[in-house]
Amino acid sequence: MAKNITSGKFYQDRKNGPWRIDTRIKIEKKYYHLQKRGYATKHEAQADYPRVLEEFIKSHTASKPQSGLTFEQFIVEFEKHRSIKCCKSTTETNDFYLTKRYFLPTFGGMDVSEAFDPDTFLPWYDDLAGDTRTSEARRNKAIRLAKAMLKYAYGRKYITPDRYQDCDVNCLVLKEPHKQEKARIIWSNAQREAFLDAIDEDTADYVMFSLLLETAPRIGEFLGLTADCFNHERGYIEIKQQVIYEKSGEWTLTDRLKSHQSYRKIPLSQRLSDLIQRYITALDIKDGQFLFGPWGSHVTPLSRTEFRRKLMAYCKAANVPCVSPHAFRHMLSTAMSTRYTSTAQIEAGAAIMGHSTGVELDTYCHNNTLDNRSEERRVGKGCRSRG
Repeated sequence: MAKNITSGKFYQDRKNGPWRIDTRIKIEKKYYHLQKRGYATKHEAQADYPRVLEEFIKSHTASKPQSGLTFEQFIVEFEKHRSIKCCKSTTETNDFYLTKRYFLPTFGGMDVSEAFDPDTFLPWYDDLAGDTRTSEARRNKAIRLAKAMLKYAYGRKYITPDRYQDCDVNCLVLKEPHKQEKARIIWSNAQREAFLDAIDEDTADYVMFSLLLETAPRIGEFLGLTADCFNHERGYIEIKQQVIYEKSGEWTLTDRLKSHQSYRKIPLSQRLSDLIQRYITALDIKDGQFLFGPWGSHVTPLSRTEFRRKLMAYCKAANVPCVSPHAFRHMLSTAMSTRYTSTAQIEAGAAIMGHSTGVELDTYCHNNTLDNRSEERRVGKGCRSRG
């Protein structure tokens, strides 16, 4: 498709078609994709570009506070939310002590966005993790509470997705030496086929688990899929939103995903694309309605509990090892990794999964060839840095 390009920022996909802003912006040593569609003319897009650029930079700037909320005010709000999810003894004793002992001395008086800035938060975490005078169990409790605070601040839009990602992925619970890590369960091709054979092909569950096996999004992204996320003509499913569940059972559909890499389009096989199209047509699912819902309804999403119940039931019926919904991400990455022969293929696989190539190799691919290749890559980087 021909494109009319002006200054590398303004595009028109077809003659007499709408214009859009489409460019890359460098903010704090990182590049971000800026895109805004729907302009009738090039002049309109050019005139609106300064405003769009200013808002985009403001939303992605980590150095400026975004919330206007002090850390002490945030703690009060967080404790009210925490009291709904945890028992009274936890919030009034354990959380109160941890907050007073480990958080307020460092973050007191700061803005929330400043406290959860990687430049402030990660040194605090390193000091806590390296404090051998404190028991490992107590340090782990403080780290878990910090991760809960990060998740709450992200959900309330006090911090940006990138800031949440940078802090959360580096805030690791300390490994206790006497505990052995459980081996990851990876189904064989025969077990995958047995699992699908245990499901009636004329049911919505067959469509749901066929799509999960082939695409493996995060569970919130998967349950948040609506009919307009599917494109039969081009054969892909778009991940652009997720469902967030509260302890009380309430749910929220949001377009805020884990990171900017989470927004992606996953290609589908022709067989699965046709299957989903027949499913949507047969049930007359409208745009904006959820692909999978409870009791045949598509106004509300399927709950995590109901999804896990179905998954466990079909695992037992197929006589295959029971797995969590997140295990499908490890299985799909491992299956794709057997075909990796170049860096471009690894990057393409990571884009499908919605994370970086480093996470793809080090965390999700479970085969000896890729493990050795990842180790060689890390050793090579270490040698070059020392040289």
